[in-house]
Amino acid sequence: MSCLSASTRPIDVGAVTPRDEFGSITYPRVLRRWFVAAGAAVRADTMGAGLFKSPLAETLTLMKYWGDSWIILQIDSSLLQGGSTNIFAKRHWVAVDPHRQPMVRKGSGGPVVPLADVAPDIWKIPPGQSAPNLEGHHMAHWKTNLGIVTWANEHHEIYNQKLGQTIGRIYRGYAFSRFK
Repeated sequence: MSCLSASTRPIDVGAVTPRDEFGSITYPRVLRRWFVAAGAAVRADTMGAGLFKSPLAETLTLMKYWGDSWIILQIDSSLLQGGSTNIFAKRHWVAVDPHRQPMVRKGSGGPVVPLADVAPDIWKIPPGQSAPNLEGHHMAHWKTNLGIVTWANEHHEIYNQKLGQTIGRIYRGYAFSRFK
């Protein structure tokens, strides 16, 4: 994507060096145009301006398109390597692994189901609370096999393989139809 990023760089951005954090940014609207130009249709768009991190409910909604769509996420690098989250730096565009359906084990010994199928669990009221926790913290310990494709690594699993690792580390995304 680097060459595509360079070809769509705003005119006022000159040559980009390896240490340049802004000139090589791939903006959400540009990424969207690439996919549409290649023949893909936008099936879901949770990006908006792409400034804020996505609630878990939005990420789970995108997962319902797995199988017949490319799910593209903008993520914080800590989703891959652990550590604390960043504010604006170290974001990456990744694709959800198209060869392995994202699954999750509900609870510590519950059934293993497709990740998209746990979206209704966001609305459940955790014990000891009076309202649902829409961030999904009550589901944070659930084990997942969420795999992503990034920089030629086609089978990279998220750090620590827990659903809680995704909370606050995904900046939203797209679901595009597969190329024809």
